[in-house]
Amino acid sequence: MKSGSYIFAVLLLLCMFPVQATEYYGTYNEDLYLSTDIVKNYGTLNGTIHIANGATVAFENYGQINSLFDYGDNIILSQQITSTDNLHKIYNLSGHTISVLNANNINMSDLVYTAENAVQINLENSLIVVDTSFQNFNVPINIDGNAVTFCVSGNPENWLDTDVPVLSNIVGSQSPYIQIANNNPLYAVQSHLTNGTLYVRSVRQTEYSGVTSNQNLGDYLDKLQTTNPNDPLILALNNATNMAQVNNILAHSPKTNPIKLMDAVRTVGSLKIANSVYTPDLGVYIKSGYALSDDFSYYNVNGNLTLNIHDRLIAAFGVDIGYLNYTDKYANASGMLYGGNLGLRYDEDEYFIGLFGDVSYAQFYGIEVFDGTKVVKNPHGISETVVLDSGMKLQIFDVVNISPFIGLRMNNVELRGQGDFDMLGRLGFNLNHESKFDDNVYSVGLDAYAETNNTFYAGVRTNVLSSVDGLSGGAGFGALYDDMGWTYQVTLNVKFLF
Repeated sequence: MKSGSYIFAVLLLLCMFPVQATEYYGTYNEDLYLSTDIVKNYGTLNGTIHIANGATVAFENYGQINSLFDYGDNIILSQQITSTDNLHKIYNLSGHTISVLNANNINMSDLVYTAENAVQINLENSLIVVDTSFQNFNVPINIDGNAVTFCVSGNPENWLDTDVPVLSNIVGSQSPYIQIANNNPLYAVQSHLTNGTLYVRSVRQTEYSGVTSNQNLGDYLDKLQTTNPNDPLILALNNATNMAQVNNILAHSPKTNPIKLMDAVRTVGSLKIANSVYTPDLGVYIKSGYALSDDFSYYNVNGNLTLNIHDRLIAAFGVDIGYLNYTDKYANASGMLYGGNLGLRYDEDEYFIGLFGDVSYAQFYGIEVFDGTKVVKNPHGISETVVLDSGMKLQIFDVVNISPFIGLRMNNVELRGQGDFDMLGRLGFNLNHESKFDDNVYSVGLDAYAETNNTFYAGVRTNVLSSVDGLSGGAGFGALYDDMGWTYQVTLNVKFLF
């Protein structure tokens, strides 16, 4: 038998000046006598194969070869593999070279099993799938230039910045091209050959211009990382291990999904609904409130004028201004909210209909956001809410008034061309108890509602009315649960009754 390099050179000559192949189909039980030949087997060969002295024979085995071999002197034997279709072991063949040429997705373990009795494996212009469980092969592996790609399977997190041996017994100094089988764009792979062993390592990519589908977004993130490498958004992205986590972070950060800033404004709107007109008291109403959640705090002052515009119809006209401080794990911002609202309530002896509408303008400060095409400083947005409720008016033991209701809520928020519209069903109740003492009227109440987007509110209130001068004052406490989590609010109010 000849050396591996000599055999490989002869095989190249065969490719340049090909010999006519002999093809076999079905079951063939006769002996074969071969000199210089290419044998393509698509069936089953059972007879003895005789190799003449000085012969050069290449096999392509698409089927099964059970034959015994009778070897002559000074022969060159090879098995050519061009796809997984002919990656079939020739069990009794030995002393041959395995030649993998122009093949894709060849599993290295299957290849080495096929080459168990071979003297060398030659790889050229092929993609070979390997994994990071170290494989120490007895058969030398010759890599012909960078046209060979090793597709490394496994989790690149497990070999981050660490050299991991993949293959041994590699002859020559050529290194293959390496790619990661799971095609995770967050990781690049590096390789090197040392003492015949191929090592790979993964490196976390932190340049997002080549990772995100939006080139402008990637450029924004890269610039942010350069100017502020400790930005919470950048730190979170650099700790992500896959694109699903990256996309989730980008979707929840107001810097890259600015409409998230309006979540706090929507929550403030839910608190306004809870504190809208629930009794037909006519007069001027001034209220201040403070709300606190994990991600924001809000302080506001509200003025309200309630008028009787019909025997059973009252209208409440309100304006409010508030300061918002927004802080989450990805960004910080402050903002001013300016709003106007209108409430209408029609009362009959046994039922009522209520309508409440609010428009709030939000101006944010101290934050830059990416709106899909460019970076914008201090964005502004708008929130629009309409609520329609209808309920019954009941009394319990002539002491407690309770008004259960059902209704609809429509809410729309917009910021930098992004919008989010909701139409929700809702139900709840208002409960009120009054008592008189020393010409004063004391009242306590409980309000609660739930909406179909898993928003829940419950609050208590108390009020004291002076029958002498028509002045009243009160306080309230409420808790709201929505997409922002739990928000708690304390309110103080003063009423000047007509």
